[in-house]
Amino acid sequence: MKKLIVTLVLMVGIATVVPNAYAAESLRTRANNLVEASYYTNVNLNVIGEDSSSGNTNNVQKFKSKFVPLRSVFGKTGDSVKWNNKTKVASIENSGKKFILNFSNIQLTAKEGEVVAPRTWVQMKDGQALIDIYVLTYILDRYGDSYKDSERDQWQESLNFLNIKYMEYIPGVRSHDMNIFITLK
Repeated sequence: MKKLIVTLVLMVGIATVVPNAYAAESLRTRANNLVEASYYTNVNLNVIGEDSSSGNTNNVQKFKSKFVPLRSVFGKTGDSVKWNNKTKVASIENSGKKFILNFSNIQLTAKEGEVVAPRTWVQMKDGQALIDIYVLTYILDRYGDSYKDSERDQWQESLNFLNIKYMEYIPGVRSHDMNIFITLK
């Protein structure tokens, strides 16, 4: 009888721990799992839309990491990209709102009209401010509504002011390249 009770207690304990482990999975982890980040180590970034500075409608940039420069992502959107060297904070501004990317070790709190990205989404490398393109693609994915991810939906709504209509990812065939497409509004 004791063995039966112990077995039941263990089964109930396991049944409650497994779903909670999934629920605790971060948005970044879900994004990486979706695009199989461990396999696709290179990124081909395609910006689709009008580039007011050159008249080009399609620009492809290649990166050897999922972390890509902010200006490569937001430089063609018409959003204002600013860097504050004193505070080590970058901001992408549009329509009176700001997407704040914190590269310092100081905790930031969003003010009115601001959205602060988690520190794990960004990194500084060789003097360049970089963002995890897989996370941004997951949030702004053209077909993201099918993910049934309320946290992703909240981030998408928060970043709706950016001049990005949607993003898509297409894995490379017989390569370790992930093709990311950014379609501008």
